[in-house]
Amino acid sequence: MVDSRSVAGPGGARAEAVVDLAAVRHNVRVLTAAAPGAAVMAVVKADGYGHGAVPVARAALDAGATWLGVCTLDEALELRGAGVEAPVLSWLHLPDEDFAPAVAARIDLSVASRAHMAAVVDGARRAGCPARVHLKAVERGLTPIRHLANSAATLTRPDLHFDLVRPGIAVYGLDPLERPVGQSALRPAMTLAARVALVKQVAAGEGVSYGHEWVAETDTTLALVPIGYADGVPRRLNFAGRMRVLLGGRLRPVVGKVCMDQVVVNCGPESEGEVTVGDRAVLFGPGDGGEPTAQDWADELGTLHYEVVTGVRGRRVRRTVVGGEAMIDETMIDGAGG
Repeated sequence: MVDSRSVAGPGGARAEAVVDLAAVRHNVRVLTAAAPGAAVMAVVKADGYGHGAVPVARAALDAGATWLGVCTLDEALELRGAGVEAPVLSWLHLPDEDFAPAVAARIDLSVASRAHMAAVVDGARRAGCPARVHLKAVERGLTPIRHLANSAATLTRPDLHFDLVRPGIAVYGLDPLERPVGQSALRPAMTLAARVALVKQVAAGEGVSYGHEWVAETDTTLALVPIGYADGVPRRLNFAGRMRVLLGGRLRPVVGKVCMDQVVVNCGPESEGEVTVGDRAVLFGPGDGGEPTAQDWADELGTLHYEVVTGVRGRRVRRTVVGGEAMIDETMIDGAGG
């Protein structure tokens, strides 16, 4: 068993999600240019799709967004608590929630039923100030802010831009049209990496991980990387044996089952000295360094890149925010994105 302190010391985090705010700002500028007649709402729900709602919100506003969008009242109030004063829309609530704090904090609220409206009105009365509401359909005599377009519509449907566009996933550089790296103007903002905890030579015939479903055909070198399905690496990702990480300047295959705490990388029979304890293994990133991307993972899993980045979670994954005035170590991601 490897002592986790040996890979979480001065050399860097055991596992980390690096969030590039320069990429976020770039993406917001691309989206703003795509909808020149509309204001831009950057959606930062689910803790900014796992990237960190507050730093992403600030970067998006700095790049030209004028609104922020969230799902829950708690998400909206978190932004206000961090000193973010831009207009915020929160859109998914239960009718028995307490809306008074949100009304008092000047949070715009989506209202979907008469019961919701009654609860918002009650909250406004208790807060002593008017509520700002967004309705699915216009009531006569109102002059609403009209908004409909998500990321894909922002980029491809100018007829749906209206007064405000609401891009979400594109803010984080993940293309809603699933265009490959090099064909999209967007730049992915998250890189998921972990440091090698153990390097070991094994003989032909030795098995790896639970059930020994992978057995070494020749003598080879294996590297243990301490990140697993508890941290957001799906178990089913390597069922077909196609998971790769960028390690020691090369793409190398993950072998055996993805475990709760770790994956094992086959470095090959001729790799002695190429990989050492403490080396950084990149699980996914922007892709311009040859590493896999969140879209690659999504393709393997038959899912969306949304699920990949929001799935990065847990107290063992440190979130490091770069691309701002200074690097910020947010210490850990605690349940980001559910």
